[in-house]
Amino acid sequence: ALFRSGRARRMLHPAQLRHRLQFVLPAFGVWVTSYELVARYASQLPAADLTTAWDREIPFRPQWIWIYMLTYVLPFVATLVVQDDRRVYRALVAVGLASASAYVMYIVFPVSSPRALVGDSLSDQLVLLQQRLDYPANQLPSLHVANAWILYWTVAGERRERWFHALCAALALAITLSTVFVKQHIVPDVLTGVVWGGTAYLASGKVYARLRTHVPVTQQPCPK
Repeated sequence: ALFRSGRARRMLHPAQLRHRLQFVLPAFGVWVTSYELVARYASQLPAADLTTAWDREIPFRPQWIWIYMLTYVLPFVATLVVQDDRRVYRALVAVGLASASAYVMYIVFPVSSPRALVGDSLSDQLVLLQQRLDYPANQLPSLHVANAWILYWTVAGERRERWFHALCAALALAITLSTVFVKQHIVPDVLTGVVWGGTAYLASGKVYARLRTHVPVTQQPCPK
């Protein structure tokens, strides 16, 4: 009975899930569109190559593209897993802050680095698809990395088992590593991405505290 009640508490009410998706789906659409427009513009600007000696030593591992792609589905996983509505909406604010400030950086200081030469395997072809869809811009900071850690910090605030928190941390770290193994980002992109995501998440607490009166949520304490 205790197990069933605990499981029930972790299941979202259909109305609650529907309300979240009304925010998450449009936000995801706006993010994809804005990212694409900025990348298209930034790719036409003179760009700096900040490739380090570490990047030249890191091997190309196309198999990591499967981990890399997880970032595109994690927002929806977090929508299903996180219990506190406020954490979900705060995460949206954090991603918005990280993205908007990063867009300015992409235009003011464009950074680009060489892409990997791919082979014929399925993983290689998926890397090639990513290269074709993603302009060689929008690199520093890495929003792939920033968003992965924002989602981790969002889920980490949940009262869950230790193994669940460890799994989420491992996943965020794996996504971070995947960006350099598939040669979509370089070390400076990754380091700034972690800082960018952390700063945006901290700032989102204050921003959301001012916005929360306009977003109906369950009656739970606002996450710190």
